Amino acid sequence: HTARPLYARDFTEPLFSTGSCVIIMSAYLGEKKSFCQSLGLDEATVAWARFNSTFPVKNRPVILGSIGSMSLRNIESTLPRMIKAVAKILDTRKNEKGLIHCVSYKIGQAIVDGLKGTPHENRLIYPLKADDREAAFIRHRESKEPTVLLSPSMMEGFDFANDAARWQIVAKIPYPSLSDEQIRERLNRDQMWYNLETVKSVVQMTGRIVRSETDTGTTYILDSDIESLLSKCRNAFPPWWMDAVVTPSKNRA
Repeated sequence: HTARPLYARDFTEPLFSTGSCVIIMSAYLGEKKSFCQSLGLDEATVAWARFNSTFPVKNRPVILGSIGSMSLRNIESTLPRMIKAVAKILDTRKNEKGLIHCVSYKIGQAIVDGLKGTPHENRLIYPLKADDREAAFIRHRESKEPTVLLSPSMMEGFDFANDAARWQIVAKIPYPSLSDEQIRERLNRDQMWYNLETVKSVVQMTGRIVRSETDTGTTYILDSDIESLLSKCRNAFPPWWMDAVVTPSKNRA
C-alpha cells in the first residue's frame, strides 16, 4: 500500500521558508483561493498575476462539437456517434497528422475497432501502455505519412509542434478518476477542487498542438460534458483560452 496525503499544504513549509520571495509559474494555476488553500498560503500575502497568450486566437480554435455526453451513464449510447464524428474529422484531415486524446483505454479501443475497414485504419498509432508512449510519439513524429496518435495519457509533457499535429480531438472530458480513493475523498471535501483539476487538464490537453506564435492547430472537443463544465467553471478557464472557443451555434453559422 502507498500512503498519499490529501493536501500538499502539510509539506510546503521547507519550500516557502527558503527565501523572502517564492515565484511559482505555470500555464495554468487555477483559481487563487483554491491554489492558496492547497498549499497552505495566506491569500492576503500572495500576489497573483495572469497574462494573456501571445499566440493569435485564429491559430488555435477550440471547436465544441458536442456529440453527446461521455459520462459513465451515457458513454455506451454516445460512443457510436463519437466514432462517426472522429471518422468525419479524419476524412477532412486526411493529409495532416493529428492527435486523439481518448482519456481511457476503453474509449481508445472502441475508436480503433470503429475505424477498422476504413481508409484511416492504418493511420492510427495506439500505444497500449504508458511505457510505450515515448516510442509511439517518436514513430508518429518521424513518419512521412499523416499518422494519428491515439492515447489516453498525452495530456501534458509532449510537444506536437508544427506538422507533428495540425489538429487534435478530445474524445472525453478528463474528469479525475473516481476509482482513486484519494480523489474520491478530495471530491467529498471540495467539489470545486475536482472541477478545477478537470479545467486544468482540458487546458493542458488543448495546448499540445500549438506551441508558438506561428504554429497553427485546431482542437475538436466532442464530449458535450464540456458545456456543463463551462457552465460551472467558466471563470476558472483562462480568458485567452475562452477567446478561442467556437460554440456549436457559431460552428453551425
